[in-house]
Amino acid sequence: MLSRALKKQDNNLSSWESGSVSWNAIIVGYVQEGMSLQGSYHILYDTKTFNYFASIKLMKSYCFVLEVETNNWLLCISFDSFFYIYRCYLPGHYIPQLADVLLDYNARSTGFKFNIKGVAIGNPLLKLDRDAQATYEFFWSHGMISDEVGLAIMNKCDFDDYVFASPHNMTDSCNNAISEANDIVGEYINNYDVILDVCYPSIVEQELRLRKVATRISVGVDVCMTYERRFYFNLPEVQKALHANRTKLPYGWSMCSSVLNYSDTDGNIDMLPLLKRIVQNGIPVWVFSGDQDSVVPLLGSRTLIRELAHDLKFDVTVPYGAWFHKGQVGGWATEYGNLLTFATVRGAAHMVPYAQPSRALHLFSSFVRGRRLPNNTRPSIDD
Repeated sequence: MLSRALKKQDNNLSSWESGSVSWNAIIVGYVQEGMSLQGSYHILYDTKTFNYFASIKLMKSYCFVLEVETNNWLLCISFDSFFYIYRCYLPGHYIPQLADVLLDYNARSTGFKFNIKGVAIGNPLLKLDRDAQATYEFFWSHGMISDEVGLAIMNKCDFDDYVFASPHNMTDSCNNAISEANDIVGEYINNYDVILDVCYPSIVEQELRLRKVATRISVGVDVCMTYERRFYFNLPEVQKALHANRTKLPYGWSMCSSVLNYSDTDGNIDMLPLLKRIVQNGIPVWVFSGDQDSVVPLLGSRTLIRELAHDLKFDVTVPYGAWFHKGQVGGWATEYGNLLTFATVRGAAHMVPYAQPSRALHLFSSFVRGRRLPNNTRPSIDD
């Protein structure tokens, strides 16, 4: 369908179907991270930032907003020789699976092949038993639960048996300890960024109805963006402009749909074998984590990437250390075997560009350019 749509716009693009060229796709963000009613600092709609992306590889590209499951992506395609896959938030499964499908296609194809230049995934769910345990380690390490509750979870829960669907195949004593931890953390913390204040829905929804504008800033972040986005995408004029909801569905747009039946089984799949295959094909893989996320914390991702490097028999090629952005620590990073990178983004949320757009852009541009994150800055702090 995509190729037919392109073909109607430019007859020259039909050569893509015959396999004489490959295509360059850089997925640069989606509306949870990139759109607000004001659009002042988010990646997709900031003119300077978009032009910066354009200077990398997006000139003369065809750009689309694609709905993938419940998320909207900006997908830019030009006809060249590169294919990057980049995703932040919910990428840990379907980005490795997408890359795996492309590698399968390449193995079968005698003509056109995708030239995959890199895969980057942010705060990804990679292996449920480790990532689930990391959430409660994060709570404990950040003082969000007591020693007693933290020790109860570690002693009573065997996360090797943990499954995605509730009640997670855990014992009653484990579930009780987990329930107590969640109660202590409470509803007044944003689990996707624990340092942010929370948005009060009733207040912001009233402001949106009255003025169509509402902003609640915490640590430089609009914490009410979820409600603003839902309001914005349900405006008739916005849906008309986007050619969306042309069938006049009887329900509104929302981040997650109650109409669709989501599977609870995919979350149980271990993604490390797929990442191993990607790396073994010589494709660089970057895994990055916003360090304020408790949903898929860096504690699990960092351990899993180290274990993957050990499985690949990779040596450390860049020791774990700080990387810099604009004279400040942007996060910490390490590299294995010149192909496998793990990086944190300091002060960032589960959706990294949401809380740290500038540092996220630095990380993204380094990934696309095939450069390591800078491990020094000038001037020296002692100068």
